[in-house]
Amino acid sequence: MKLTYLMPYQEYYVVKAIGKIFKTWYNNNILNITPAILLTVASLQSFSQGFNGGFYFSGVTSQVDGDNRAGYNKFGIAGGIYTKFQLKKQWALSLSIGYIQKGARQVDKENIYNSYELRANYIELPVAIHYKPNFNKNLEPLSFALGLNNAILMNAKEDIGGGGFTEPYVALRKYNLSTQAEVFWELSKLLTAGLRMEYSMTPVREGEGNPTKTIWNKGQYHNVLMLSIYFTL
Repeated sequence: MKLTYLMPYQEYYVVKAIGKIFKTWYNNNILNITPAILLTVASLQSFSQGFNGGFYFSGVTSQVDGDNRAGYNKFGIAGGIYTKFQLKKQWALSLSIGYIQKGARQVDKENIYNSYELRANYIELPVAIHYKPNFNKNLEPLSFALGLNNAILMNAKEDIGGGGFTEPYVALRKYNLSTQAEVFWELSKLLTAGLRMEYSMTPVREGEGNPTKTIWNKGQYHNVLMLSIYFTL
């Protein structure tokens, strides 16, 4: 799909529509967030050819900071759909909705009672601003993105000491707000690779022992790396 750029008067409606998403998103109103996104996409689509979209698949490796364990040892998958709106020649805005597996894992083959695994499944709603530099022609496929991500917990289970999975010993919070940074490399007009780092701004749950401390609170925080392939329709 050929992209054109939004005119100043169109940008006003973009900001207004995105503002509605952030307001609903901030209030954690799951019943209204999806209609808000659909309304925004429909509004922006009316500007015609100022956007494109597609779907993505990702490999995920993660850990939980503040759980007294270390290492990106929990592997999972992610996938979803996205829409990208071209604001200016070098700037764009993306909205996504997807599924992701996060958690933590520790394997001790010598002592199974030290083994541990947390599995947490989320629906994520990322909003990101994209920048494409033009200082070097050899780096034309390169672009960057920074954004916020509201994750909604679907379910979680935990195995402490190899005794089997049960409900988490401390319940995970329903919502988790994260920051994310991503580097993209365009492989072709239809395929783009992306490497993302995602870190919780709000605690996943209260911590144990000596939890990680931040300016927001103390507790446990998701720390995620994702390698993705984006397919543009």
